[in-house]
Amino acid sequence: MDPIPPGPSKDANARYLDIREKGIEDEQQLIRWIKQAAALPGWSSHAPRGTADSTRNPEVDRFFAKDEKWKEAFATLRRLALDSGLTEELKWGHPCYTYKKKNVFLIHGFKAYCALLFHKGALLKDEHKLLVQQTKNVQSARQLRFTDAAGIKKQRAVIKAYMEEAILVEKAGLKV
Repeated sequence: MDPIPPGPSKDANARYLDIREKGIEDEQQLIRWIKQAAALPGWSSHAPRGTADSTRNPEVDRFFAKDEKWKEAFATLRRLALDSGLTEELKWGHPCYTYKKKNVFLIHGFKAYCALLFHKGALLKDEHKLLVQQTKNVQSARQLRFTDAAGIKKQRAVIKAYMEEAILVEKAGLKV
């Protein structure tokens, strides 16, 4: 980083700057450091302290960069998806999250809503009665639908529970 931030880092493995450290009075310099840090390979704003987010896929980065309508909602869903530990891929032109090359869920957007589509959603318990069958011809997939990022943030714990259950279904090798 140029210039080098003042003082040694509190965590030798961390890729962050603690703004409580002395010498961070210049807001513009702080903004420049943040932009430089964001350009570092493996940097992620939501990665756990001291780690790089190894599951981010550059193809998926490009997908998210071009969608303006659902940008914030997609970013929120992506954070949850990456936290699940699944592999991030681009399939059918959409971010898809897989376990041992098996599709678990994907993120996609439509005019009126964006969604998290569970490939084996028909096997999920759906305790909160939130899953939607996209059309009557869709046999196994189910969607969680959202109209904004605030709704996703509000239901974060529920969404994570659905993701975890979908992962367990795939790990168990269940078939529809």
